[in-house]
Amino acid sequence: MTGDRELTVKNVRTQYVISRIISHGARLDVLAEDVRGKIYHLEIENRDETDHPKRVRFYGAVEDAELLRKGSDYSILPDRYIFYISSSDIWKSGKTIYHEKKCFEETGLDYDDGAHVIYVNTEVDDGTRIAKLMQYFKTADPEDDSEGELSKRVRYLKREEGGTEIMCEIIERIRQEGRSEGRIESDKKTAVNLFRMGMPAEKIAQVVEENVSIVKKWLEGAAQAK
Repeated sequence: MTGDRELTVKNVRTQYVISRIISHGARLDVLAEDVRGKIYHLEIENRDETDHPKRVRFYGAVEDAELLRKGSDYSILPDRYIFYISSSDIWKSGKTIYHEKKCFEETGLDYDDGAHVIYVNTEVDDGTRIAKLMQYFKTADPEDDSEGELSKRVRYLKREEGGTEIMCEIIERIRQEGRSEGRIESDKKTAVNLFRMGMPAEKIAQVVEENVSIVKKWLEGAAQAK
């Protein structure tokens, strides 16, 4: 999808959470980094009623904020690719894949800020290699050997004893992480509200049953976000 045949992934994180005390946070389906430091975000969206372009805009914003630490120069922001995979053809033009392209309206010259968005859908089969892969993802049939090593992995996870155990563990971990993240967000909001009511950080830490140093970081983050 990137057209880069030399791409080598260095690390991958799934269900990666970017938390914000005041503003809306995000849970990214898949976040990966290659050996050159480029970032790849895969997001799967099945809801047609969502405002897809603004959702992608938001994802890009929170990712950039997460990647650029306080005091750092903007030049260190890595190239970022968002692959937005939907079940429907959002743009209704009969293509499986759509690459966003930025340019200056007056001159037509390309505008490259290192942020790239690629929309992919599983609805349209336009005969391309990407379409074939998307059709495979729709079923992930363990009897389908068309995708080589990927097919072998799917068969292992779905049919073989060790694989099914891994799948169950992953699902349970995601559920637990979701519960834990929900509790943390709730505690953060409670801490900020209590602080605004005049309660000191030490007392707030007792209320939310959290280390006082962590509570102070929450409060500092809330102050910076204002």
